[in-house]
Amino acid sequence: MELTSQCQISPGLNLAKVLRFIKTADQFNCYILIETNKTTVNAKSLLGMCMLAASLTNRRVTLRTSGTDAEMALDHLKKLLSDDSEEITS
Repeated sequence: MELTSQCQISPGLNLAKVLRFIKTADQFNCYILIETNKTTVNAKSLLGMCMLAASLTNRRVTLRTSGTDAEMALDHLKKLLSDDSEEITS
């Protein structure tokens, strides 16, 4: 199963949020990609996610998930990316 969703990233995307996102993504048994109009990265890769966060000019991204937990992963990660509060629970 492959699922795709558009997502708006909160303005406060910092290293702590990137690390929380990766930790959450690692909990799911699926392949997760984040795409912008210029870049596609593995959402479980620290280097890829830091590169993406540093180069974001447009805060709209596409999340793609594929695998057994794809739907649950998409729901959790979409919320995590769009949450602009400092405290994010996973």
